[in-house]
Amino acid sequence: MNFSTIHENPVLFLTWVTAIGMLISLIEATLKIKLESYYNFKKKREDD
Repeated sequence: MNFSTIHENPVLFLTWVTAIGMLISLIEATLKIKLESYYNFKKKREDD
């Protein structure tokens, strides 16, 4: 892939930035859900 064309086309650049941002957001949400589930499981186990 020729990366020099990215600077010439701002729409392509914004598409890449948006895609990377969405990927980071998805990873963050997944980790947050897993940690929340783990803490709930741990709390439930301590209550028993």
